Amino acid sequence: MRTWRKFLAYTIIFILFIGVDIPPNVFAATSLNITDKVNVDVNKIWTVKFNNELDKSTIDGSDNILILDDKGSKVNIKIEYQDNKTLLISPVNNYEYGKIYTLVVKDTVKSKSGKGMKETIQMKFTTKTSNATIKTIEDITQILYKSEKYSLPSVVKAIMNDNTEQNVSVKWDNTYIDTSKPGTYYYKGTVSGYDKLVNLKIVVSTSSGVDLSRITKVCIDAASASNLQVLTGPTGVKDKDVNLGIASKLGKLLENKGIKVTYTRQSDSVPWSQSEDVLNRDKIANDSQSEVLVSIRSNYYSSLTAEGMETYYLGTDSKGSTLAQQVQKNIISKTNAKDRGAKEVGESHIKFLQEFNGVGILVYGGFISNTNEEKLLNDSLYQDKIAQGIADSINASSGNTITSVKDISANVIEGNSYSLPTKVTAIDDKNNSLQADVIWEVNSVDTSKVGTYVIKGRVNGYSKLITLTLTVSPKPTAKYKICIDPGHGGYDSGAIGPGGTKEKDVVLQVSLKLGQILVNNGIDVVYTRTSDNVPWPANKSEELKMRCDISDKAKANYFVSVHANSVDGSPSTSGIETLYGDNRTDGIPLATNIQNEMVATMGGKDRGLKERAVYVVKWTDAPSALVELEFLSNPDKEKLLKTPEYQQKCAEAIARGIMKTLK
Repeated sequence: MRTWRKFLAYTIIFILFIGVDIPPNVFAATSLNITDKVNVDVNKIWTVKFNNELDKSTIDGSDNILILDDKGSKVNIKIEYQDNKTLLISPVNNYEYGKIYTLVVKDTVKSKSGKGMKETIQMKFTTKTSNATIKTIEDITQILYKSEKYSLPSVVKAIMNDNTEQNVSVKWDNTYIDTSKPGTYYYKGTVSGYDKLVNLKIVVSTSSGVDLSRITKVCIDAASASNLQVLTGPTGVKDKDVNLGIASKLGKLLENKGIKVTYTRQSDSVPWSQSEDVLNRDKIANDSQSEVLVSIRSNYYSSLTAEGMETYYLGTDSKGSTLAQQVQKNIISKTNAKDRGAKEVGESHIKFLQEFNGVGILVYGGFISNTNEEKLLNDSLYQDKIAQGIADSINASSGNTITSVKDISANVIEGNSYSLPTKVTAIDDKNNSLQADVIWEVNSVDTSKVGTYVIKGRVNGYSKLITLTLTVSPKPTAKYKICIDPGHGGYDSGAIGPGGTKEKDVVLQVSLKLGQILVNNGIDVVYTRTSDNVPWPANKSEELKMRCDISDKAKANYFVSVHANSVDGSPSTSGIETLYGDNRTDGIPLATNIQNEMVATMGGKDRGLKERAVYVVKWTDAPSALVELEFLSNPDKEKLLKTPEYQQKCAEAIARGIMKTLK
């Protein structure tokens, strides 16, 4: 009898304190006494009190407390603990206006002592009716990572005619979403009482959404198995055993870093056939929700001398490329093996990486067909080194969550190229600043038109979209026009270095880089050629005349011809020189400034200014100069001249010489 009274008191006090609208002087009640509530706010938080401490296991992750709409469907709610006896129940999205809901507390809710309620309790409530009508509903953009799970929203935010915001129900024209294929998809929605369609744009990125600096789950794939295709070395070592040995060692290293590890196999055989191998390994990796898949493999080639390590990645996956290069660098550092590099995966293994939702790589630890490498691969200490090299490349998550990301802005001149940033500054819950990966709703930006462009971005692990505001400013009116003349081209290769480097190719690259620098500084540029397809016939006299005509017709203020020098039989000759036209002094200031900047920047031998009867510097209307970058006939200088870094430095030096002349 005493036990029954205690249980009844538990139930009665629960009923007494459900909601904030029940009078505090009520001594007792039953479920019949709980009156319906009306005119309830759409963001109402219900307070539910119990007279004993709650067993939280009967609350958390269960449907023992829920709110149903007028059709009996569950409403998405949030349940919080005010204390051990009190719950706060609120809608994740506001309730709809003028709708009937039911708060349900099931009899399976228990106290800490194990006692339950006598019966399930229900309370109906009706939300207040709004007199406001919908004024507008903004279009929605959702940015998703490849293969990310997503459900279309059931409510959208509306601006009412009284300028208040309300969540309103929406129905979409299509509910199917395939996030496995990158692209942009559009959905149309209808809202009762709103005569326009709601537009939803869903952008599925090519990125997997994996932050390589914050890995929590890794799937390790030991390729091969005793019941599948097996590679065997000259002395009988089998790849299935080598792969599994390295995989096991790698798994332990990652687990010690706090990373959860899943294996596609941990035994000698697998429960599937060769034809189902790729499908089953990918399924295990995807089901584990791993962010990274590392497949451990051994190489084999008909030539018994083939050697070295290599790491493969999916060509469309920039993060896979980054991880593969880091892994390759680290395992070579640990083992001193021949470096075969990080490479795009071949056709035979593309599907294996394509079907994985995260970042996948294939690590080939060596050639089991090579007797020396077979011996190494079978050595436990050598396997340790490979495993350590891979583990060192995978960064465990700090466990911190991103709490804020600032919107960013950028400015660019009309027509100049602009690359969207791949990382943005974020703040985590420990107030640390970090660089977080970001994806954008567009892949590139057209800067050909003046204006302000707003681009939405997504940072993984952050609930809000971020905004990039790009201002494209008008191109300043140029005071000067420069004609840039890349020497030779087309039928004429110019000088050819001992290593086969052609003058026409080097000077074209320098000229294009030079032109971009000048354009960025508000200077108009015209070229005599921009590729190896030249506008003149294979006739030297007509060619030289046309080069001058291009400059003259454009009314260029200055003409700069770019060449590389060469001398037969003297591979040690080097240096920089600049020419101006004979019997012309107007090109001397330009030639002097270019020569001085080139020597100061490149550090080469100063061969000085030369007065020459070269056609293009003698017969252009504009003051002219011809710069000889260096000697292609010098093997050391040839190596420099064909590198993009050296070409860029040459372009910057010539540009400074030109701009100094314009002042």
